[in-house]
Amino acid sequence: ALAFYTTLAGNESGFAVTMAWAYVLFRIAHSFYQSIVNFIPVRFALFALSSLSLVGLALANLVALN
Repeated sequence: ALAFYTTLAGNESGFAVTMAWAYVLFRIAHSFYQSIVNFIPVRFALFALSSLSLVGLALANLVALN
């Protein structure tokens, strides 16, 4: 939903695109790691990194509002 809003708002800056792709890649890595190894601390780190990239995308959209 946030990526859809980013596109509608016209905030297609390099930072926003990088954060959106980072979120996707971290979620894919998290899913693969969960299905293959499933060591909780590493899985949590991947989840936390994906969440931080999502926060970065949200902050980029807040800054673009001004």
